[in-house]
Amino acid sequence: MFAGLIGMIDPPRPEARDAVARARSAGIRPLMITGDHPRTAAVIAQELGIISDGRAITGGELERLTPEASQQMVAEVSVYARVNPEHKLRIVDALQRAGAVVAMTGDGVNDAPALKKADIGVAMGITGTDVSKEAADIVLADDNFATIVAAVEEGRAIFANIRKFLRYLLSSNIGEVMTMFFGVLLARQLGLRAGSDGGQERGPADVRTAGPPHGELGCQQPVEPGAVPGRLPTGHLVVQLDQLSTVLITSSISSSSGQGQWSVACEVPSVLRRRARR
Repeated sequence: MFAGLIGMIDPPRPEARDAVARARSAGIRPLMITGDHPRTAAVIAQELGIISDGRAITGGELERLTPEASQQMVAEVSVYARVNPEHKLRIVDALQRAGAVVAMTGDGVNDAPALKKADIGVAMGITGTDVSKEAADIVLADDNFATIVAAVEEGRAIFANIRKFLRYLLSSNIGEVMTMFFGVLLARQLGLRAGSDGGQERGPADVRTAGPPHGELGCQQPVEPGAVPGRLPTGHLVVQLDQLSTVLITSSISSSSGQGQWSVACEVPSVLRRRARR
């Protein structure tokens, strides 16, 4: 006699779909690697917005591919089902050979090799095993994918502020150095004389002009709350080469205006002394 039918589902968290969308907008491509059935994985991935075509590849299909074919496949497929630890390593390796920076999440003992292989290994802090935590670079305290996206948002905002601060610092300081250098080199043409007191004003002026911008540039937040800043440029340079022209132009303008200000600052005390002698 048929008594009944029970169905079980482990649904994704409500905030997961929004986190996936925010990750995609930031240039991060989420992939799903699971031991579940391919159809189950494809349905959950479609629900989260990871894929739209319902395509999923199994670990058995992955084994039959050559390394070159695997590298091409990982660029097209975002869902992998029925995988074992060896398959996870192959996926991470193929992504890295394709030039991607790979962050891998996992909680089990069998995830440890892939966590170690990835550029950034992220272990689960609640359900994760001690082995996975030891192999990972980061331990996620709440086991929530949305927290990873929030961390990326904060990190990119900090990095963007560092780049703004350095561009400002390079522009202003190079301009100050050029002002002092050309001020000495062209002293006669600018009407400057040895022993003038205008340089006494430089220290307080530097503090007044440099202090407030430094604090402001270091504390700026993303344009919209909850919005992940755009994808960072590739490479290891904090200030990119194409931005150096802006730095040099700004420095030249600052130096040119500084020459006139210094000339006036040096001339005013001299005029006051001559009047006092009279």
